[in-house]
Amino acid sequence: MKTSSLVSTANFLHRLQLDNGITLIVRENPTADLVSGRFFWKQTGTLWENPEKAGIFHLLASVITKGTQTMSSLILQRPLNRWGPA
Repeated sequence: MKTSSLVSTANFLHRLQLDNGITLIVRENPTADLVSGRFFWKQTGTLWENPEKAGIFHLLASVITKGTQTMSSLILQRPLNRWGPA
């Protein structure tokens, strides 16, 4: 894992690159007893799909938000909600 520090006017920012290539930018706030996260996906979606996987992102996004004939979107979103994004 690579780390570097960036100076912010409010707090210190740390950039971490995980072994799987995901980059995290962390802002510490020692006065708060909590952790909060916000996700920004970069190089994802239909623009970045290769020809063999063209349309997969759009299909998944439609199924998760609209559901299917046999499953509502709420049922399909339950696993995602358990993992945290909501």
